[in-house]
Amino acid sequence: MPTVKDIAKRVGVSATTVSIVLNGKAESRGITKATQEKIYQAIAELGYQPNLSARRLRAGGDSPAVIAFFWPSDHRTTILAAYLNAFSARIRELNFPCQVTVQMYENDKLYVYDSTLVAGGFNALVIGYCSLEDLRHLESLHLACPTIVIDRESEILSTIGTDNDEVGRIAAEQLHKKQYSRAALFGSARSFPANTRRGEAFLRHCKEFGIEVDPVHIYRDEGTAPGGYRMAKRFINSPDHPDVIFCDSDAVAFGAIRSLYEEGIYVPKGVELLSTDVTASDRSFYSVPSMTILQIPTDRIATAVIDTVKDQLTQNTPAPVHLTFPPELIIRESFRPL
Repeated sequence: MPTVKDIAKRVGVSATTVSIVLNGKAESRGITKATQEKIYQAIAELGYQPNLSARRLRAGGDSPAVIAFFWPSDHRTTILAAYLNAFSARIRELNFPCQVTVQMYENDKLYVYDSTLVAGGFNALVIGYCSLEDLRHLESLHLACPTIVIDRESEILSTIGTDNDEVGRIAAEQLHKKQYSRAALFGSARSFPANTRRGEAFLRHCKEFGIEVDPVHIYRDEGTAPGGYRMAKRFINSPDHPDVIFCDSDAVAFGAIRSLYEEGIYVPKGVELLSTDVTASDRSFYSVPSMTILQIPTDRIATAVIDTVKDQLTQNTPAPVHLTFPPELIIRESFRPL
C-alpha cells in the first residue's frame, strides 16, 4: 500500500508538503498549483488510500465526519431538498456525528473540482446524478475516501440508486394489462444515464408484450415541464397518435398534461398517461388529473447512502457497495385502474 512518503518521493518534495496538500491547506501555505497538480497525479498513479479511521482521529476524537455532496446545477435541483432532508433524518436516527456540505457543479465539468475531490479534507464524497463523462473522470481519480454515486453504474465506485430496468418493465406491463397495442414515449433529449436506462427498458419490454412504439412517437426535448409541453404539441399534431403516453419524468408529464388540456384532449379520457416520479415531491398528487407514477424511492436511497458512509468510515472498509431499490407504482387518475 503506497504511503505519503511514496508520493513525496515520486514528486520530489517532502512528506510534509504532501500532507499539507492532502489536508487542503496548500493555498494558505504557499504551495504552487504546479506542485499540487504533480501530487494529485502521483496520488492517482500510485492509488494512494489513507487509513480512514486514522483520518478521522487526526481531525479530533469527537470531530464530526464531513460528507461532500456534489449535485448538478440544472433542472434537477428540485430533487436536492428531498435528499438533504432524508440525509438529515437518517443522521439524527443514527446519532451519527456528521456534517453534509453541498457543492453545485456543471454537468461534464466535475473535473473543475479535482483538487477538492482528491484532497479536500472530506471524509466521504457523494455524487448526485452525474453524467457519464463525469463518472468516467471520477473513476480515473482513485479517490482517497469512500465515494458513492447516486443512480449510476460503476464497478470501481459505490453505487446506490433505483432499479431503472424495473421502472421500464412495470410501465410496459401496465400498458399490456390494459391491452394497449401502441404507445408513445416522452423523454429527455439529453442522455442522462438513468432516464436513458428507463426509456430503453420500457421500449424493450413493450416489444416483448407486443406493444408498438413507433419511432415517430418517441419524442425528445428538454427534460422539463416546458419540454413536455412542446413534446405534447408535436404528439397532438401527429396523425393517428397512440392513446397512451409514458413520460420518463414527472417534470415532463406536468408540461404534457397542460399542453393536451389546451388542445381539448383531456387526460385520461382522451389520452392516458403514466410517468416516472423523479422530482421527489407531492406535486404529482395535486396535478389535474392526479398523476399515476412510478415513484423513485429517494428516501430509501438517501438512507442507504448515510448507512454506507457510516459503515465505511467506522469499519475502515472502502470496498465498493452496490445497492438498488425498486420503484413503487402509485395508480391515480391519469392512468385509470383496471
